[in-house]
Amino acid sequence: MSKNDVALEERRKWLQSLSQKDRDFIGKWGLENYQKFKEQEKRERTSQKREQKQVEETERLKQTEIPQKFLKALEETLSENETLKITLEEIINEKGEMQLLIEQLYERIEGLEAQLGERDALIENAEKIVAWFEKKGIKIEDLD
Repeated sequence: MSKNDVALEERRKWLQSLSQKDRDFIGKWGLENYQKFKEQEKRERTSQKREQKQVEETERLKQTEIPQKFLKALEETLSENETLKITLEEIINEKGEMQLLIEQLYERIEGLEAQLGERDALIENAEKIVAWFEKKGIKIEDLD
């Protein structure tokens, strides 16, 4: 088997190991977006674990009878962290929406470039036809 065959076989096995939901996601949004999505999920799990540790630490501190002022300040900090996390998630979501719009814009530009190429080819053919008529002594007036 060639290296390409081996790589294709490994990729096929990997895809088969995924859930139907994951395969559907890859089919709709592409492998790169799937990988980004999985990385985001991993970051969220890590963040949730960190938050859980913070909650456990707060509970432990409460049980060791830390002065009330310090506990209140800690709760406020956790609340601010949650607000910052929500804001960050909103920014990430907006970035994803902007990326989708940019991709759509690029697709539209490519379509317009193709139309422009077709138009240029028509103009070139028209110029050749006019030159042929003029070569034959037939004047074609400019119709602009």
